[in-house]
Amino acid sequence: MRTRRLSRLIACLGLGAMLGGAPLVAEVSYGTAQGTLTVGGQRVDLEHAAALHLNSVFERRSEGKEMETVVVLSDRAVDGALLGDVERLAAAARQGGFHAVEVRIQDSSGEVLSQRLFRPASGGPAEVLGNDAALWLRGEYTNKEIWGAVGSDGELAMPGGGKWRYEGFFAARFSEPPAVGLAPNRATGSFELDGRATRLEHARAYLEATDQEERSFTVLVLSSAAVDLATARDDQALAAAARQKKLIALKLSIHDQEGTITRQLWVTPEGATEPEGAEGARWAAWEFTDEVIRGFVTSDGERGAGPARFSYDVHFAAPIEK
Repeated sequence: MRTRRLSRLIACLGLGAMLGGAPLVAEVSYGTAQGTLTVGGQRVDLEHAAALHLNSVFERRSEGKEMETVVVLSDRAVDGALLGDVERLAAAARQGGFHAVEVRIQDSSGEVLSQRLFRPASGGPAEVLGNDAALWLRGEYTNKEIWGAVGSDGELAMPGGGKWRYEGFFAARFSEPPAVGLAPNRATGSFELDGRATRLEHARAYLEATDQEERSFTVLVLSSAAVDLATARDDQALAAAARQKKLIALKLSIHDQEGTITRQLWVTPEGATEPEGAEGARWAAWEFTDEVIRGFVTSDGERGAGPARFSYDVHFAAPIEK
């Protein structure tokens, strides 16, 4: 039954050809939508789309927070600063005279968490929680962009009476993280050790091959002062540079095939520390090719290594040197 409803949604929006193989970008520009909203018998064209990552992969995400994607379809362009803020978006729609539908999707499960209607001359939004009354047809869904089709599964109730429904095809890009604006071999972020924070502003990356043909690592070195490639490669040389230059450096190994951080080491003027394992360490790539790595690393909150407490959150950009 649900499949037939999805099929009707595709047919209603004329999406069969696009989702069957023709590229989306040839049909709809990012930031736009092709959809309709019906409120109390009145039809509104939804022509704009915007999206936001809440608890993004490019942010620290502690206390078990799940990442959510917020998609907003509207009849006018919506200020990006309003995305994710229900009260502010409701006030803007009420005062600015526009209509908008917000759909929240849980990234881990791909299920719709909620649907909200914002409109002029209304109080708070009409809200429907849960996945049962929603249709969500996924096209592309990455760290950079999202496109597809969303719609209500039939009519939805409004507070005080009345019905509303919507369906729309949309395409939107997410905001770029700070790493996109960084020059090569630069970083922005901090490493905190026992309550003392140090800015990390330099980045180096290199490829570390192994004896196994399909097993390699990209090693990332983030530091408070610039270090050359030879120093970055050699743990002992890096520790010596930390003593001599009074710098702090964080060294992370990323398993290229699995995409996980497998080793973390830091050096300070007092010495080097390598915790056992890499519990909590997480990273996200905006760009990761054979030539360059650009993204974000985080401990996702404070971690322990023996008596020491540490944390880090750093955006970086670096060519991958061989």
